[in-house]
Amino acid sequence: MSLNNKQRLCTERDADSFDIHFEAILDHDEAFNCFTNFLQQSYNNESALFLIQINEYRKIKYEKTRLQKANEIVTLFIKEGAENQLNLKASIRKGIETTIETWNRSAVTNNNDDKSENSLSTDDSNNGISNYRNVNNDKSLFDEAENSILLSLKGNQFCNFLKHEHFKQFIVKYPLQFLYEIGSPKENSDLSFIESFNNFGNEYVTLLDFKFLKHKLMDDKDWTLVDHSRNHKCHISTNTFDFCDSTGVHFIKSEATFPNYTIQQVMNTLCDRENRIAYDPNLKEILKVNYLPATKQHNNSSQHTQFATSITHEIYNLTWPFTDRDFVGRTSTIYDKTDNIYLMAKLSVENENTPKPRKGTIRALSLGGWAFQLIDLDTQQIIPSPPGEKVELDGRKFATRFYQIFFIDFKGKIPKAVVNKLWQIRAKSFYKIGIKFLKQNEKNGFICKDDVNAIKTLEENGAVEL
Repeated sequence: MSLNNKQRLCTERDADSFDIHFEAILDHDEAFNCFTNFLQQSYNNESALFLIQINEYRKIKYEKTRLQKANEIVTLFIKEGAENQLNLKASIRKGIETTIETWNRSAVTNNNDDKSENSLSTDDSNNGISNYRNVNNDKSLFDEAENSILLSLKGNQFCNFLKHEHFKQFIVKYPLQFLYEIGSPKENSDLSFIESFNNFGNEYVTLLDFKFLKHKLMDDKDWTLVDHSRNHKCHISTNTFDFCDSTGVHFIKSEATFPNYTIQQVMNTLCDRENRIAYDPNLKEILKVNYLPATKQHNNSSQHTQFATSITHEIYNLTWPFTDRDFVGRTSTIYDKTDNIYLMAKLSVENENTPKPRKGTIRALSLGGWAFQLIDLDTQQIIPSPPGEKVELDGRKFATRFYQIFFIDFKGKIPKAVVNKLWQIRAKSFYKIGIKFLKQNEKNGFICKDDVNAIKTLEENGAVEL
């Protein structure tokens, strides 16, 4: 099953992808039992036993029995020198002891009164019940002590519990949905990003989209290298993912290194509409649909900051027996100052404003983008190259490293294994194709006749810290 399928069983690794809420553990009976078992094994026996006893105390409905239970708890946990004495403030301890003494005196008094009036009662089964109801032994007696213990456990033991094998082995019995019930995906995790991509109706590229693209680019854990040479690599994601009605789809990441070419030269060449149609044998048309200016100043604290975005409609001719496909996508480009990388997000968009598929064409879905970095070939270090600034490269061996990262669902009946294989073939040949077109464009001064506004968005968006 896919990584984000909530019906699949949890793995131990999933524990590291969620922020688990302390209060949710307390409200879940089996999770609470797991936590108290951990406490008992980690030399916090008195706290664990106290929490268990408090839960039992609150469940008791009969006042006489509840008073007896309250006395047991005070003897075991509250009194100075108790067998399982808790580390409590003196004021909390004193308050509980004073209250329980008052309740006990009231119970004795009421019981004595009951004996003197016993002859008036004709129902022995009710003897004493009404008397104990007159004792105000409500269920909140130990609330302050419990809150103090819980606050201490949350600060000192809860983090250890979440990292411990005890918790990780506990969650593997449950579906992923369970972790959503007791927590939420950590920020910048695969699951948190995927949750935000279940709706492709937004026409703008947002800060969250760029963060996702960078996350997939920089993440080294979820990739399997399937092919490589001196100047190219192709990876396939270890996990599969579900987006909307697309299920079980891999991400593909490819990279090609172009020595002695700058980012501007590579970007101008690969983004040119005429070149794209020439170097991609299946790409038939690229149509401009709309250009959306940025809506406001960049605010890195807002995931939904809207960047300048170009909307395009791309039509692909596929060979028989496959039906032609098309994509309506939103594209936006920024320079990330944090890691000195140009990110070009390319994501599908589907709403009432997007063009309808042509007759005989199936609407496909894509999520991902391109990235460009300038590399020092001797040191393999990244060379900062902000937009609009001249980069001194005299005497240095340099190259532009070009990345493509995509999750693509062609819909229809094309087997996913076929799609993945085609991507491997494409990645292997892309270096040679890129070099060919770079040499051709060098004769033209590396101009870009029509970038379909992909580079234009960079001029408006500029540099951002991700």
